[in-house]
Amino acid sequence: MSSQGDGPPLDKTRGLKLLYMRSISSSLALGASQPFLAVYAATLGASPLTIAALHATMNLFTNAVQTLWGRLSDASGRRVPWIVAGSLLAAITWVPALLTRSPDQFVLIMALRFVALSMTTPTSTALLADVSDPEERQALVSRTQMWGTVGAASATIAVGLSQLMGFEGFAVGFVIAMVSEAVSGFVMIPFKETARPQKKLEPLPSFSGNDPYVSYLTINTIYIFFMSISWPLFTITIATVARLDVLTIAVMNVLSDASSLVALFLLQRTNLDFSRTVAAMAATRVSFAVVPLVYGLLPSPPYLIGINLLTGAMISLNNALSTLYLLAVVRPENRATLTALANLAQGLGSFLGSMIGGILVETFQPTLGFSGALITVYLLSSVGRAGFGLLHLRLKRGGSSETG
Repeated sequence: MSSQGDGPPLDKTRGLKLLYMRSISSSLALGASQPFLAVYAATLGASPLTIAALHATMNLFTNAVQTLWGRLSDASGRRVPWIVAGSLLAAITWVPALLTRSPDQFVLIMALRFVALSMTTPTSTALLADVSDPEERQALVSRTQMWGTVGAASATIAVGLSQLMGFEGFAVGFVIAMVSEAVSGFVMIPFKETARPQKKLEPLPSFSGNDPYVSYLTINTIYIFFMSISWPLFTITIATVARLDVLTIAVMNVLSDASSLVALFLLQRTNLDFSRTVAAMAATRVSFAVVPLVYGLLPSPPYLIGINLLTGAMISLNNALSTLYLLAVVRPENRATLTALANLAQGLGSFLGSMIGGILVETFQPTLGFSGALITVYLLSSVGRAGFGLLHLRLKRGGSSETG
């Protein structure tokens, strides 16, 4: 890689090491906080609708402004400044989050944190593609996610052990997240990017002729809508039905991370062409249909831990395969923008799904009872996951490598 600016150039190997270090540190923050956010809001007294709002804002604000950051990154020809700024701003938001005892204020603070983190998502994906060749990308994406999973699992273990030692598990996790998010920004400062020409901030690039991208955008958005209908219900089941404590939640997530590592290791050693990538992505998405059924019909720790082993593997595979698909069907000069646009559509779908999930539970509860309302919405989510998961098999390449 050539240097950007007057600093000495970093070779490709060292640049990749910095990306791995950032992946580990950002995942430490994820593992220390993400499994506990909604449960913590529930302990603050959040209602089902407030919990739904947290899940909705988590996904909407993480994705809604990615298109702006992606376009600014493509126009400036830079990735690293957006990664550094987003990480540091996200770290700062933990200060008021640790001080508030209001569930509504906590949801608002988290929304601001998700906006800051959204700077890092399309720019990190684009930077990963910038420093890799297409033939090595599958291994690189898998390896990066493996390192990230190790970081997340380590942080989750630390939070669980802190409770055994008598500390407040939630507070410990949020402090770890604050420090790790700051580190994930600082570690990228020495990264010297390959020089790219700056360009004017133009209107969104046209993708109307890119059938594979449009198909993915449509099917994925509707699929995520049905996925997210059950997300606030998962929190309700964990906090009020199964009544899991911080340690049990930590164990669930660590086992999930372990299965994720196995899945990513196998993916790294598998050479998938485009058609098999699509088939594998469809299979992973259909598999998620069983998750709401377990939460609705078998809400006890052994079954919830078991289903988390499945979801850990499937989530990591789904994320890697989706990234590989998008990088294959968009032009290099529009990577950050169109990746962000896909994430925006996904965020809108998950926002609507999460809110509707919470609304449906409160609507059905007077007539069906609490358990009946949960099971009904879980069944709706399961059917939608299976149906629109299968529709991913309709995705096609429609052109040569990295076509637009």
